[in-house]
Amino acid sequence: KAIYDTQIGAAFLGAGLSIGYKNLVDEIFQVDLPKGEQRSDWLQRPLSDRQLCYAALDVTFLTDIYQQQLVILQDKGWLEPVEQERQVRLDKQLRDTPPTEAYRRGKGANRLSFQQLQTAYVLAQWREIEARSRNIPRGFLFKDSQLLEMAEKQPDNHRTLARIEGMRHRFVREDGDTVLALIAQASNSEPLVPAFPETLPPRAKPLIKELQLLLVDIAKSAGLIPELLLNRKTLVSLLTELVNTGEVALPLELPAWKKALFGEQLLAGLTSMKGKI
Repeated sequence: KAIYDTQIGAAFLGAGLSIGYKNLVDEIFQVDLPKGEQRSDWLQRPLSDRQLCYAALDVTFLTDIYQQQLVILQDKGWLEPVEQERQVRLDKQLRDTPPTEAYRRGKGANRLSFQQLQTAYVLAQWREIEARSRNIPRGFLFKDSQLLEMAEKQPDNHRTLARIEGMRHRFVREDGDTVLALIAQASNSEPLVPAFPETLPPRAKPLIKELQLLLVDIAKSAGLIPELLLNRKTLVSLLTELVNTGEVALPLELPAWKKALFGEQLLAGLTSMKGKI
């Protein structure tokens, strides 16, 4: 059956790249949904009455949001691009990342010190294996932000582990010993992974801003938010490829609607930068 993502639809309608359901409901219907149960233990059984009410409200407005977005997106001609964008993001989530490469997924991992990176490596690998084994999302164990905080703070007991922002008490109780042992192992073992290499030489970094400004102009002309086109990480990858090989190419995963909207302009912009690096 077809899947529709109201968050992606909202992005095409100018509501921000990753607006949450609560804010979307507030913006459209002026209804302030409660969030008291957001961080409660959703693995407990039975769920409390408050949790059941929260879960019901979490889907109550979805049909109305979908129907409103459908009309506007069809009128603007963005319905097919929304579907393409949804498929790209779904494919990314379903991609089979080797557990040994899982540490690269976390946003901000490249800012960790060498020793902190070793901790992130073992924690990310363990999370990947455990999430698959238990058939649960990675975030049900701990989120990327929590992984990075653990790598930075190096907790060494249950109390300091529980102080990681948003860490669930149940996780600390059931998996805390394992996680603490992994952190200690990473601190005392030989290096497991090399530091992230510097992706761009200093002379090439100003070119990122040039590409961002190009995309801002394109997005403005199309009536879209710039963040919907390409993120900074992708621009860095394109420039890194240009620095290392002298070749310019569009990202392989770029959907057809983006190629049509700005593919030629982006290639022309990258080509013009060859003489600047």
